[in-house]
Amino acid sequence: MTTATITERPIVALHRLHDPPAEGEIIERRTREGVPMALYQPTHGPAEWRILQPKNPPEIEIDITRGEGPSYLCGKQHTITAEDRPACSIFPEPWRASAPIIAGGMMIRWGSSAPKTGGYDKCDVVLRWPDDPEQMSYAFRFDLQYGGTDAGETIGDSIRSRLRFYAGFAPTPAHMDEEQYTELVSGRGAELRDAARYILANLEV
Repeated sequence: MTTATITERPIVALHRLHDPPAEGEIIERRTREGVPMALYQPTHGPAEWRILQPKNPPEIEIDITRGEGPSYLCGKQHTITAEDRPACSIFPEPWRASAPIIAGGMMIRWGSSAPKTGGYDKCDVVLRWPDDPEQMSYAFRFDLQYGGTDAGETIGDSIRSRLRFYAGFAPTPAHMDEEQYTELVSGRGAELRDAARYILANLEV
C-alpha cells in the first residue's frame, strides 16, 4: 500500500471524487471538521487529499453583477443555475453543467471587454443555495481581467480556493504564520469558516 505523509492540515485537491473510486485507490478516509475526505492514490502522480462527493448534492446558484466595464453590461444582476445540456462532440451523452461552469463561460465572454493593458473590472458575486432554510449566502468580489479570469483563476477556481482558504484547509498563506491563519479561521472568521465547510461538505461547487 502506498505510504503518504499526513500533515496537520491536509492539502485538499481543488476537485472532488465524483465517481466511486476503487477501494484500492483510497489509502485513508477522514472527516475533517465535518467534511468527508479521502487520501486518494491516482494512477499517475502522488497521493492527495480530495473532498468526497456527496450523493445527489444540492446545487448552488450564483448571482453576478458587473460593476465596471461597458455600460450595457453593468448594474444588471445575472442569476446562474445548473442546466441540462444535450450530447455533443465532447460529451457523447446528455450532461449537466454546474453553475460555476456556466459562470466561467460568461466570464470568458465578458473578459473580452475587460482592460487589455492591465487592471480589471469589479464584479460582485454571491453564492446561494436555495434549499437552505436559513437562506445563507457567501459574497465576494471577482476582479475580471482580460480573458475572463481573476489573477489567473476562473470563477470556479476562485470559488473553490476561497472556500478552502476560509474553511482552514489551505496551506498557510505566505503573508501569515500558522498562528495568524488559525486565528483568522477559528477566531474572527469562525462563522465564515462554518459556512465554507458546510458548502464543501454538502453542495456541488
